[in-house]
Amino acid sequence: MSENKKTGRKLPPGGQAIVSIAISLFFMYYGYKAYVDLSHFNEFGGEIAMPRFMFLLNEVVGALGTAMVFFLGGLYFFYHAIRLLTRSKDKVEKNDPQQED
Repeated sequence: MSENKKTGRKLPPGGQAIVSIAISLFFMYYGYKAYVDLSHFNEFGGEIAMPRFMFLLNEVVGALGTAMVFFLGGLYFFYHAIRLLTRSKDKVEKNDPQQED
């Protein structure tokens, strides 16, 4: 019998870094948008559609804290992208046969 292995294609480190940077920018933009919307909601009241998670986060830490949570999430993905690029660069330098000491 042959084994049924799930083999997925994996992006190269550069592609993974680009995806991580895109996710990072999304998180940072969403944090900014959440800050603007929540500060307007907190100042003027009214109704706003938001997930329960954001409502609870807004109640606990306020609009600025909610934005900071998303901003820190974006920084994590940006750090992940930088780490991917530096690791791939280190692997290329280790495997370079023309390297002279």
